[in-house]
Amino acid sequence: MTTYATLGALLRPILMRRTYAFFIVTVLAVIGSDAFAQVASNPVGFVTTAVAAPTTKALALPLDNLPEFTGVVSVINTGASTIQTTNAGWTANQFGAGNFNSTNSNPHIIRMLSGASKGRQYRINGNTTDTLTIVSSPATGFSSVANGDQYEIHKVETLASFFGANGTINGQSLITNSDANVADNVLIRGANNAWTAFYNDGNQWLRGASTASNNIVLLPEQGFLLVKRTGSYNVTVTGAVPITSLVTDLPANSSVSLANRFPVATTLVGLGLDNLPGQPWFKSSDANAADNVLIRGANNAWATFYYDPNLGGPTNGNPGSWVRGQSANQNPSIAVGTSVLIVRHGQGTDIALNQALPYSLQ
Repeated sequence: MTTYATLGALLRPILMRRTYAFFIVTVLAVIGSDAFAQVASNPVGFVTTAVAAPTTKALALPLDNLPEFTGVVSVINTGASTIQTTNAGWTANQFGAGNFNSTNSNPHIIRMLSGASKGRQYRINGNTTDTLTIVSSPATGFSSVANGDQYEIHKVETLASFFGANGTINGQSLITNSDANVADNVLIRGANNAWTAFYNDGNQWLRGASTASNNIVLLPEQGFLLVKRTGSYNVTVTGAVPITSLVTDLPANSSVSLANRFPVATTLVGLGLDNLPGQPWFKSSDANAADNVLIRGANNAWATFYYDPNLGGPTNGNPGSWVRGQSANQNPSIAVGTSVLIVRHGQGTDIALNQALPYSLQ
């Protein structure tokens, strides 16, 4: 039986789940010099997901590392992709440097807490004592960041930091082997709309026969697949609860692994894809033309859902309903610590999915 400890209203929706553990305490935000702004506290805790072989599980990281800095934008330079905060007092490249997803062993992101870009996050390419340089691509929405906007900086996980440089961490061990077909694999969705497989040979993470991959990042907005060959593994995520709405980009004509970004369960309807302003989610009676949501099922396979505007309904006040096969009015659960695959067939426009906090921080 799963047990819970709770401090207040935040855990009320979480207590409806029985397959995941979430423990929470309160950590107060540190407010220092005039570079800082008063923001909500960052509650912290853990989520554990059991993965038993043989299976391929669609997972996600629903908690963040505790923010290392909370501040306010003093000067924004969109042309140079920089953010300056007066009197920040950082050391040079305190938040990492180098190729964000390859040679940077200390990757960080900046997440906006207020302003027009609230909920968006940007990858940090390096910093001076008071200025952050942002990776220019992708940096969707960066032009909307303005002086006075509040933000926080988080370290993000890598394959090595989350699973261990040798595949063992916190008493949990993946199957390691010099043969990728024997070792457990972690699959990450790439820019080419395909899964890239990573494995650990007992010494380091690799892609292919010899490409070192310890520093490959596990971004908060991106899910990943864990291919467990034998045995079992408890995927435990520790960290801070998100304290703001979160924005995730779902470009047209793309296939994106979308994390359940909050430490609470949701549903297909709860994602709100069918109810976005301007109707950018493409709906159709033809599953091959409609945008799809693929959810990993108990049978170790993807189940495909699409929104048919002419069948069943209404859902979210719209005509039609979510459909699987020929079955209308579908609303499957999306569990804590899991992810789904978004397949957009190119009929709609780019989507910025803005998800509100599903809990109260009061």
